[in-house]
Amino acid sequence: MKLTLSAALCAAFVASCSSPPTENPCAGVTGHCVAFPTNTPEQTIQDAVAQAKTGDTFAFGTGVFSLTNTLTVTQKNITVKGMGMNTTTLDFKGLSKSGSGTGIDALDGSDGFRVHDLAVRDTSKNGIKVKGSQNVAFQKVKVYWTAADAGTHGDYAVYPVFCTHVLVEDSDISGSSDAGIYVGQSKTIVVRRNTVHDNVAGIEIENSYDADVSDNTVHDNTGGLVVFDLPGSGNQHDGHSIRLFRNTIKDNNTGNFNVTGSTVAKIPAGTGTFVMATRDVEVFQNTYSNNQTSACSVISYYLPDPTWKSMQDPAYVPVSKNVWFHDNTLAGNGLQPDGHTQLGLLLRIGLGQNIFPHPQVPDEIWDGITDPTRADAASPNNPMHICFSDNGTVDFMNLHADKLDATGSNLAQVMTTDASAYTCKLTPLPEVAF
Repeated sequence: MKLTLSAALCAAFVASCSSPPTENPCAGVTGHCVAFPTNTPEQTIQDAVAQAKTGDTFAFGTGVFSLTNTLTVTQKNITVKGMGMNTTTLDFKGLSKSGSGTGIDALDGSDGFRVHDLAVRDTSKNGIKVKGSQNVAFQKVKVYWTAADAGTHGDYAVYPVFCTHVLVEDSDISGSSDAGIYVGQSKTIVVRRNTVHDNVAGIEIENSYDADVSDNTVHDNTGGLVVFDLPGSGNQHDGHSIRLFRNTIKDNNTGNFNVTGSTVAKIPAGTGTFVMATRDVEVFQNTYSNNQTSACSVISYYLPDPTWKSMQDPAYVPVSKNVWFHDNTLAGNGLQPDGHTQLGLLLRIGLGQNIFPHPQVPDEIWDGITDPTRADAASPNNPMHICFSDNGTVDFMNLHADKLDATGSNLAQVMTTDASAYTCKLTPLPEVAF
């Protein structure tokens, strides 16, 4: 009897000593912090965020927090954090479609906004959006959708727009029907060490200046990593100074599930990287593998929109200039182009007619369209300075899209594969540093 009592006391002692400590989501936070432990009611969360003051931190505990309204940030230097992107989840499945459709929405002037160590899922439109702000950071966040019908997923997962000094790092992004990581109309940008998968466009840098995109793994999207400018009176024009380096861009063959008719709806499945209507772009030390339409392309806006006229937006330049792909590793790309889009169908026809140097789409593609107002007269054989160098034993193709007929049936007659004028080097772009 004494032995049994002793054992029971011992077991009780051990159990009390090994019970988990009380969760403190604000642990380690300096400054004013509001903790939302597990099972905090939504109204309590919304009231606290609505009453935020500059510099506040809102710290979520472990578990799933079901939210039916957008968390709207209006103050400066606000931080929203969790206990880990695989530990804390903000679930917006019940989010009203009558509002913005965004999970976390930092409005104009939310300078210093930071979100880290949590997941956001199942928003009706955007996962986390920041607009018109400086010094914004997305770190160790996970944004995703769970609906089986990908066409119902939201547009953007991580969505900074009209921002300056943008950092997106160490995050896991998937399921967007437009772009997983979209940085648009912004300046001074670093996107690094993210895993981006199962989106239409994986990482998209649009109408932006001074961006470093590095050390990301981009896989199983429709298009992997894309850089382009679009026309429009509300857009920042003349995107430039973009570096893409040390990224792994593989298996981006997911069928395009964008249903809006936007520019990304025209991306062929199997696209590695394309640069469109942007100048001063350097793409280097990346690994491209098993992107079944094409690995690396430089195109103009005339390819997705042949009817575009300059009078529609006189400030817009639809042609790329000063683009340098170099020191990349390429293998197994362009073996089965997606025929559901105009460019993909053109490449598929070319592959089927055996008009390329090898039985695959060339890894280096330029559409051949120039802009006389920006062309370098001193370099008549390469007036837009489109350069490919040190990418291994790969093929080059100038589509001469300006000479193609409406069906592309004359591709064999107008296409050229002589890379000599395009085997060149440009001045390396500077590092983007905050």
